[in-house]
Amino acid sequence: MELAARKFLLSCRGGLLRRNFLTCLSSWKTPPCFLKSTHSEALYNISNNGVTFAPLQTFTEEEMMIKNMVKKFAEKQIAPVVAAMDENSKMDKSVIEGLFQHGLMGIETETKYGGTGASFFSTVLVVEELAKVDASVSVLCDIQNTLINKLISRLGTEEQKATYLAKLSKDLLGSFCLSEAQAGSDAFALKTKAEKKGDYYIINGSKMWISSAEEAGVFLVMANANLNMGYRGITCFIIDRDTEGLQVGKKENKLGLRASSTNSLVFDNVKVPETNILGQLGHGYKYAIEILNEGRIGIAAQPLTSKKTKRVVESPTYPKIKTLLRSQMTGTHLEDQLKLWISMLQPNIQMLFNKKADTTKSLKVSEQEEQLGGSLQQITKRTWTGFPQDVEAFENCLISDH
Repeated sequence: MELAARKFLLSCRGGLLRRNFLTCLSSWKTPPCFLKSTHSEALYNISNNGVTFAPLQTFTEEEMMIKNMVKKFAEKQIAPVVAAMDENSKMDKSVIEGLFQHGLMGIETETKYGGTGASFFSTVLVVEELAKVDASVSVLCDIQNTLINKLISRLGTEEQKATYLAKLSKDLLGSFCLSEAQAGSDAFALKTKAEKKGDYYIINGSKMWISSAEEAGVFLVMANANLNMGYRGITCFIIDRDTEGLQVGKKENKLGLRASSTNSLVFDNVKVPETNILGQLGHGYKYAIEILNEGRIGIAAQPLTSKKTKRVVESPTYPKIKTLLRSQMTGTHLEDQLKLWISMLQPNIQMLFNKKADTTKSLKVSEQEEQLGGSLQQITKRTWTGFPQDVEAFENCLISDH
């Protein structure tokens, strides 16, 4: 089954994985890959144009082959090195090589460029299966497929596609560069600029929190080519890692997703040919909005099968915390509610400090626990504004490994 799935991924065509069935197959009752649903009426959904669409809780034979192949790959090649990757904050080379060898880094890329030519739904299935074993690996795969490959496939010239898509399907990792120190939530306030000089651009600036930067060989960089136009000057540039003036900064020491690298980038008079503009000049902001919407679907697929998320959701305090975090709160009311939230976590916080203080037992406090304890102490001292990042900070603590 695994061999058949690999051959399928490496040879199928885009139309093969359409999730629709002709009305002549309407007599189909319970497909062999049907997964039980509480909504029996979901079995059939016939549209006006005479096409019957399979419900999302069913899978084609090819999709089941993909799921099983990725599951076996993840359990055999990824699971044994998850702990080491997390401890060392580094993606194992064998894992990256395995992703390429199994055709998982060019899932939707056309076969003429060395990709699989499968569907977006297949990408989501792959991300789900990888996340069951390690979310860091699924992030790497998701970024490659839903951001990097998709942008170049949609916007690239034939020369750009031939140059980069073939490599991205074989052994090249890509990284998407948008956020900056002063442009996180408001990404369109970015200050990285691209100044035109003849038939090339000189790029200066920096980026923060860039995923996969440690391993990437090519970067899709958003820079403003016309500051007078504001966000309408933002343009996407393809920049190779070995370009002079591009520096990959220190890797962040994160609490979670540790094997997924997150770095800063510095652009010091980086010379980029005009031919390396991806899409149209000044349309980068549109591309970012559109492509991130698809990337978020892949990211959302990860917690669906995460054991960690299952534990959190089953926690008796989770419904209260979820309601609290998502309610519309401002000012002092927010601060009062967050104090209540902290009181809910207090037993867990105290457990960490007790563990650290107990010298009568051979208990070791991990670096992650140290970070979590310090983070929670800082939380109690913060002044809360009600902005989304405040809620996000609490949610990140809520679903942390501890």
